[in-house]
Amino acid sequence: MDARPRARRLPITAVCVTVLLPLGACHSEPAAAGGYEEVVIALPRWPGGQANAAVAAHVLREEFGVPVVLRELDQGRAWDLMDTGEVHAVLEDWGALPDRTELYTGPRGSVVDAGELGPVGGVGWYVPASWARAHPGAPTPEWLADLTDELTVPPGAATDDAAPEADPEAVGGSDDGEGAGGALVYGHPDDVTELDERLIEDLDLDLTPVPLGGEDQVVAALRAAAAKGDGLLAAWWEPHWLNAEVRLVEIDLPPHTEGCEETDPSRTGEPCGYPEITLRKYLNADFAENGGAAAAFLARFSWTAREQNEVARMIAAEGMTPEGAAARWVEAHPGRVTSWLRDDGEGDAGPEEASAGGSGTAGRAAGAPPR
Repeated sequence: MDARPRARRLPITAVCVTVLLPLGACHSEPAAAGGYEEVVIALPRWPGGQANAAVAAHVLREEFGVPVVLRELDQGRAWDLMDTGEVHAVLEDWGALPDRTELYTGPRGSVVDAGELGPVGGVGWYVPASWARAHPGAPTPEWLADLTDELTVPPGAATDDAAPEADPEAVGGSDDGEGAGGALVYGHPDDVTELDERLIEDLDLDLTPVPLGGEDQVVAALRAAAAKGDGLLAAWWEPHWLNAEVRLVEIDLPPHTEGCEETDPSRTGEPCGYPEITLRKYLNADFAENGGAAAAFLARFSWTAREQNEVARMIAAEGMTPEGAAARWVEAHPGRVTSWLRDDGEGDAGPEEASAGGSGTAGRAAGAPPR
């Protein structure tokens, strides 16, 4: 007997049988969600992830008449609540919690893989193109090694949430002219991983990981450094809306090979770079089975990195709420919404190829926040 807690569902009192639902169809009918009172979608802290959740929620509300709750959660909490049925969907997973993924989709059977979101992401190291142009050469770790003293933390960039080592005077040179190495800036302190630190060590680079406090602080630092031509090395990612506005150059790090991130300290071999990650969606298993048209829509939902970035930019750069940004984007893209509502698989392909490279950055797809 399955003793897993499940979200409360209502008796099915009506059925929507249309394949292509018109605007506002089945309003207030729990049957569109298989009798669930509401659909709960995890809302992550990064704008790209918020864009997915908000657009999907908007379509569920307006096209299916399903009440939706966007619940702000970190990744670990979102997975744990998806296991219990208190959260029904995580729409952008970077594979940062493999133990939970294996447990909940495997032995517990409480979560199911709902397919690809569309964008391919990955983390990389980036510098402003304006600074790179002033230092001719291929952007390799060897090139970077000769320039670390110029990779400083912009004054005032760190916030109260940053780690103590975010003091700009702690890295990037000293008053007596002695080089003190450079900074590799991050957003949140939790973004710094063992893989990051080991890559710095394996490449023999004089760099210190420096969290600035959050994504907004890194955005501001990259913009300022690019405008001034200053040196700044950031752990950055695709897909991201900023990459269409600020020209960045990616450092050519070693490739990621399967198993190279193993934590055995005795391991030998080449330095381990960052993997490219196919972003995936996950649903609570009971909701996936019994969530009706709402669950089927979330399983079909996919879009491109460019589309995601359009909504994320409204949230992060224009200060719109996720709900407001989603409403504006959906109103401007009725054909895209129609493609998601079809039950023939056509909603899986966007107007452009799903690509992390649709944003105008230099180099390959490299990323997303180290979650």
